[in-house]
Amino acid sequence: MTDDWWRMGEHEAACFEAPSLTTAAAAAAAIITVAPEAHLDMRHNGLRVRLTPRSDADAVARIVATAGLVAQPAGLQRVRLVLASDDPTVAEFWGGVLSY
Repeated sequence: MTDDWWRMGEHEAACFEAPSLTTAAAAAAAIITVAPEAHLDMRHNGLRVRLTPRSDADAVARIVATAGLVAQPAGLQRVRLVLASDDPTVAEFWGGVLSY
């Protein structure tokens, strides 16, 4: 695993800058062949990849390097919201709003 990958919860994640949407799409197609369970977020300027523990991050890293994508760790974001209350109606309300 390279330094381009960050642990985000139970997944490894990386953000890569791509020179074009076409390049990002080609890399995404290649990634799916080695990590079919990967979560991909393709943008006009890059590709965000989130891998499950079963994924081969080294194989994905080789693909993005071959495609000429450049790691951009600053492109990764994660927001966690924790709601706690002793009042069960509050928990029911937010559970319904957030679908959990």
